[in-house]
Amino acid sequence: MDASQLLTHLAQFDAQKAIVSKNKSITFSELIAQIREISETWRRQYHAQQILLLKGKYSINTIAAFFAALEAGFHLVLAPRDLCFTTDDVFWSYQINFSSDKINLIQQGKSQKPQKLLALEHKGEAALILLTSGSEGPSKQVMYSFQDFIMDYLHRSAKNLVTVPVMPFDHFGGLDVCLRVLCSGGTLVIPEISQPAEIFRAAEDHRANFLSATPSFFRMALAAGIPVLHPLPDLRWINLGAEAIAPALIRRLSQVFPQAEIRQTFGTTESGVVAMSNSGTESLTAIKNGMRITNGSLQVKRHPAFLGYLNQDDPGEYISTNDLAEENTGSFRILGRSSRIINTGGEKVHPEVVEAVLLEHPKIQEVRVFAEPHPLLGQIICAEVLTEEKGADLRTELRKHCRERLLPHQVPVKFRFSAKIGISNRWKKK
Repeated sequence: MDASQLLTHLAQFDAQKAIVSKNKSITFSELIAQIREISETWRRQYHAQQILLLKGKYSINTIAAFFAALEAGFHLVLAPRDLCFTTDDVFWSYQINFSSDKINLIQQGKSQKPQKLLALEHKGEAALILLTSGSEGPSKQVMYSFQDFIMDYLHRSAKNLVTVPVMPFDHFGGLDVCLRVLCSGGTLVIPEISQPAEIFRAAEDHRANFLSATPSFFRMALAAGIPVLHPLPDLRWINLGAEAIAPALIRRLSQVFPQAEIRQTFGTTESGVVAMSNSGTESLTAIKNGMRITNGSLQVKRHPAFLGYLNQDDPGEYISTNDLAEENTGSFRILGRSSRIINTGGEKVHPEVVEAVLLEHPKIQEVRVFAEPHPLLGQIICAEVLTEEKGADLRTELRKHCRERLLPHQVPVKFRFSAKIGISNRWKKK
């Protein structure tokens, strides 16, 4: 595939709204014109196959620059805005700069390209390199064939999706939503402030039919009563991902949005979405044999367009997720992150299991389960809970609630009441 196929695909939507941002809307034909103007400028001013760095929040210019890099045949590095670099990290030539509503390239780095990029250029292809946030170790440089990565979205069956993006553009989930919606001929409505109240207001105003977000985002919105103010009657699909999902949340969303199909999705930066649940359930069904379990650990099948890492060895066909899971007749259930396991008195406890039980309690809005060191047991289980009611009586009530539903070693020893539980800019619990 070359970029012209993508623009031809988008051109069929012509005068339909592609993006709405700050009360300004842009049609598909206007977006294509902007993409071509940027790419033609870059081709005139710079040598072919430059490596560009893109760090930017959701905006019309950010999206246009993304597609312009593809159109110009440049390699593109998409990095989280809060990811810091040392001089040795830099392997790109220019950073895309957005200032005064203009798009410029600022020279930054090295002229010598990584060998893996040179090999790709010999095939006449460009790379899309997604830098991970580095929240669980060094940032990975995940390399895709830019053209093949985009091609996957041209064959999706969904049509005319309308959404307000929740996940940031530099997150795989945010990029996935952008491409999924625009390639469906739908509309992206970019909120002025990325907060639940503003996102729901924009979704209601523009009759959004699709929302994709983390469980933490939806729990925050439900706790604040935002769906009561903005009920979203046009919402038809809700995708939940990027975190463990408690059954209580699925039930609550089904009550608040009875007209919507609620699905859990699972994927990684290297695989894309590889599994999805049936509406209203927590068990995942793998797509095209995209998941397997080895020694209790979940592995995902690499995306066909994934070419490996620039800064690590090739991982093989299946990639470890650091998640523990179990399988039952083809259905998968995620137990939790291996890095979060609590070892108390020789017993291993998944915090996600304890969190799911506590979220069943009607007075709990959000919870974070963690470990504290203990001289005899090694670690003890602690729970930080967000609730309007506090005090000894509620602690007693929560212990009783847990004892009735958990094994004795899984019951939290300490409960801490909190006014706020930290949420990252990716809408995940810290």
